Amino acid sequence: MTAASIPAVEAQMNTAAQNSGEFRGGTITLAPGDLTLDSGGSVTDKNGDVWTMQPLANPVPGMGVMAKNGVPMDETGGGGYVAAFRLDPSGNVVWENAKGAGWYNEQTFVGPNDPGTSL
Repeated sequence: MTAASIPAVEAQMNTAAQNSGEFRGGTITLAPGDLTLDSGGSVTDKNGDVWTMQPLANPVPGMGVMAKNGVPMDETGGGGYVAAFRLDPSGNVVWENAKGAGWYNEQTFVGPNDPGTSL
């Protein structure tokens, strides 16, 4: 994702979050290099695991589920309904909830604020 494309993509994602019926109140914030369902791509974390985003079982535009080494995570847990993902400054993969519920990693909720990027 380029810096120039971020405002339009953020606006679209925030509108989708607010219209989801399950909006959690957070604003989706993106950074250059973030990967989305539409952009495709993968990141490799500091442990050598490859992360991608796949469509949800019941597709919702712009929302996906995280997959680690090709295996999708539980959609109803922290790995589902994802807007975008990236590596954080420590080399861990983090993703932003597409319903405005903040940032997550493989283990837990990271917090409501953007954790930064490795770029």
